Amino acid sequence: NLIDKKIFLLSIDVEGLNYEVLEGAKNTIDKSLFICVEFDDEKDLDKYQKILGNECVLVSKIGCNAIFKNNKCDKV
Repeated sequence: NLIDKKIFLLSIDVEGLNYEVLEGAKNTIDKSLFICVEFDDEKDLDKYQKILGNECVLVSKIGCNAIFKNNKCDKV
């Protein structure tokens, strides 16, 4: 049963549908310690932050990938 399982890393690479996936994945994001998502510019990062909320903080940018840490997710 995966309902109660925690996720260490959620990686999102959906060719331009990042906002839609983030909006629709709230339950999965709540269970994820780290979220990795592609970005094109700083405007993308601002939009991701609004979707993810204050509990998720940007911890790294690697190339075109942004990694957020979900501080409300218990340790996996």
